[in-house]
Amino acid sequence: MGEETSFADAIRLVSREDISPSGLAQRSVVEMAESVAEVISGTLAAREQLEQLGLSPCTRILFTGPVGTDFEDFVLSVCREMSLNLVRLRVERTLQYEREFDTLVAAALDTARREAPALLHISSLHLLRAVGERSEVLLREQLAQSSMDSQSLVVIVGTTHRPQDLDPQTLLAFDRVLCVGPPDGEDRQSLLVQALASHEDIDIPRLVDLTDGWSYASLRHLVAAVLAEGGESGEAPSIDRIEKMIEEGLFVPVLATGSTTELEKRLVGGGRGITHVIEEVYPDDLLDQLYLMVVTEDYGTAQQVIEALNEGLPLSDEQVRFLNRFPFLLSGEPRERLARLIRAKKNRDRLMRVMGREE
Repeated sequence: MGEETSFADAIRLVSREDISPSGLAQRSVVEMAESVAEVISGTLAAREQLEQLGLSPCTRILFTGPVGTDFEDFVLSVCREMSLNLVRLRVERTLQYEREFDTLVAAALDTARREAPALLHISSLHLLRAVGERSEVLLREQLAQSSMDSQSLVVIVGTTHRPQDLDPQTLLAFDRVLCVGPPDGEDRQSLLVQALASHEDIDIPRLVDLTDGWSYASLRHLVAAVLAEGGESGEAPSIDRIEKMIEEGLFVPVLATGSTTELEKRLVGGGRGITHVIEEVYPDDLLDQLYLMVVTEDYGTAQQVIEALNEGLPLSDEQVRFLNRFPFLLSGEPRERLARLIRAKKNRDRLMRVMGREE
């Protein structure tokens, strides 16, 4: 069946055989897609009971997340889990069809029914108002008419990073609204290990910490920039070089919040003076401040003490004296202690560079 287009590329059909495995997928998004597939399977099993109670099947899903979320892989993962054909309706490509929008949505639904079992993906829902004032009303009417009968299964997934731009009635037209948050540490660790694990010189835990708050799209762009930096040699840059790339504006991320504050500061100039960077790097958390103090004084001994504590090993006399001076190193779980140590080392190194005392 391959990939077919109609309505000037606004509707696109992809057969289940042509849905390829994910590359660098967002872990939390894939896990949510797997859960959705289970819920829909449960809907199929309980279809008769749902019909008797006059309830809608849970096959109309609104999936939201911060800017840069891997919406595409959510859709592809559901398709792979349930062996569904994929029909795409791209709202950003429907602007020229304002007068035919209801016909366009109906055509997309008809295509999905014809190719069932299928998933209809309506992307960039927040752009509906740009299509026309009645576009949301028309979409709700079409969603209300969509149903699952004994002969076919059509899953409808709408995606957007701006659900606040939608009418509440549009939100209610979906059986379930799902939301994924910004990439957490495990998300970032999963992607960076998958992409950069072969480059042993890159400190992955430090890079995970460095990219806290980044959008998933920016993480992917960073991986591409890091690999491109190696050129034909294939030798990736060191973690210090990567950090400098970010600090010097060679790579400016878009945060999961969608904030462009950092980019704006760079564009107007003078936004990253020494005072600004020190304020940005110096931690707000008291325990992080204490870790920064101990790392600045003696990182090597602090690392040895924490490793011994985490592994339950006996401490030397010197390490006991060190721990007596800095008893806060006993606080927290092993993983938390190690994370604070890595974070403090990173902040200490950045502060030294800013102040021109790089070692």
